[in-house]
Amino acid sequence: MANTDGYFAVKGPFVSEEAITHESLATLGDLTTTMRFIVPINNIFATTPSTIYFDVVTVNWPDGLPKIPADHLATANAYIANISGAYVVVEDSLDASIDPALDILSCSVEVQ
Repeated sequence: MANTDGYFAVKGPFVSEEAITHESLATLGDLTTTMRFIVPINNIFATTPSTIYFDVVTVNWPDGLPKIPADHLATANAYIANISGAYVVVEDSLDASIDPALDILSCSVEVQ
């Protein structure tokens, strides 16, 4: 999620009518069409699995209003082997019905 304060991660699962919180990932830099996050795997998993599954969702975050997902990278290919140098790209189509700032076009994940 991006807003005027920075980029944030929101930990799921997402349950209707349940309050959610978000954790800061980074402050906003120059606005571009690409966001890059470096996430230490050991901060996510107690024991790192051999296959890492990921999910990308964009959500508009208006103050005092419902937080409704705008786009979701829905694919069966959203996983990567936990091997140094592994790299995967997941493409998504342009959707004119979604705010361009929230429309996911592709995602690349790399294990370093």
